Amino acid sequence: MKRILLILLGLSLWIPSARAAVYLEGVAAYTNAGKADTMLGFGAGVGFQAGENINIFLRGLSHTKTENAGAMDKAEYSHDMVMGIFEYAYAFPTAPFRWITSLGVGMTMTEVQKDSQSVDLSEMGMAFGVWTGFLWTATQHIAPYLQIGYHKSMYSEDFEGENVGGYQVLFGVRFTLFGRNRALDSDY
Repeated sequence: MKRILLILLGLSLWIPSARAAVYLEGVAAYTNAGKADTMLGFGAGVGFQAGENINIFLRGLSHTKTENAGAMDKAEYSHDMVMGIFEYAYAFPTAPFRWITSLGVGMTMTEVQKDSQSVDLSEMGMAFGVWTGFLWTATQHIAPYLQIGYHKSMYSEDFEGENVGGYQVLFGVRFTLFGRNRALDSDY
């Protein structure tokens, strides 16, 4: 993970020379993970503008939930995702909003531990997701967004045949590190 972050940092320092906007984002996620229950998660992402309305991101999310802590029937759930995200952002001509639609593919890891049933499942697999929503260009460098979508994790051992996926609501704040969200003379 540290190696990936160093590579991303290096890319974020190199890309501005190509005049692309570089983004850093913080994300909160409400995720239904099927067999792994519904839980709240947090994460971060780094990305860049690949074209006029096209952005590319690497986003990681980590979710955890504990039920009946301190009891005999304690259950712990964990669901982590790291995805490469392709995003199309339609810019409304006279408003500071963008309709964003994203498609992501990557790795996921899910863990379920139930003390009362002696269940201890843990597996790494592939995942995909699709989301859509709005991004508000609040300033030249800050843009909060809300997306709703679906994600699915695919496994071949402990969770094979289980539904580990479902709806996902993302709320994030995107910071433009290099470049601007829009030109200063735009119509909004």
